[in-house]
Amino acid sequence: MATAGSSQVSLSWTAPASDGDSALIGYEIYEGTRSGGELVKPVGSTGPLTTSYTVTSLINGTTYYFVVKAVNDTAGAGPASNEASATPGAQTIKFAQPAAQPVGATFTVSATASSGQPVTFSTDTPSVCTVTGSTVTTVAPGTCTITASQAGNANYAAASVVQSFQVQLAGHHTAARTLLIIVLAAAVILATTAALLALLVLRRRRVRSRSRARPEPSVRAVPDPGPPASVSVHATGTGATHTVRIEPTPGASITTIQETLP
Repeated sequence: MATAGSSQVSLSWTAPASDGDSALIGYEIYEGTRSGGELVKPVGSTGPLTTSYTVTSLINGTTYYFVVKAVNDTAGAGPASNEASATPGAQTIKFAQPAAQPVGATFTVSATASSGQPVTFSTDTPSVCTVTGSTVTTVAPGTCTITASQAGNANYAAASVVQSFQVQLAGHHTAARTLLIIVLAAAVILATTAALLALLVLRRRRVRSRSRARPEPSVRAVPDPGPPASVSVHATGTGATHTVRIEPTPGASITTIQETLP
């Protein structure tokens, strides 16, 4: 039988039913990396009373094949045992990368090891984030780096995976959205102001055009049927205040009347 460990495989076997009429003097262990490809030269040996052996310095993740031969002092090594195989305990860890978080966030992380052994977490950037158990707390902007580890045991080698994510100031995205809203609002205000100014200019042009088309104010004097030398003053047209000088007869006193039209 072959049992995998970390960088090693432990072998165990039973003694042969017959010693070939010659006392056993020990066992020889042969190793290969493909089925039926065990090396000609043994990688280890034991005494006649020992039925186990551990092959070390193996590569984790590589499958190894083994056979054992009993040895006596007459025939030497006998037939090979059944072939047993094992893969030294390389293990992998699945640890998904956390999403970006704001400062002050608290959340949990999880990871699994192919060995089924529990995974522990630690932070490589304590100034940015802290880790307690599987709970992460962000404390400052920057890059938070977390390591998921499995220490290994007699059957599996230690393994670890590192993941990083960004920690941002709280409200970072909100501030960006607020700035965008302010810019859009300013653009709307400018467009509205420009439209109002254009409308005001147009109205002023229309008023000026109408004013030039209206007749200038004028005044006319009409003889009055009343007392001699009386004159009635009538305003014609429209417009502003005007002054009328009246001289009923040559050499008479001059009367000035200032009239303001309503």
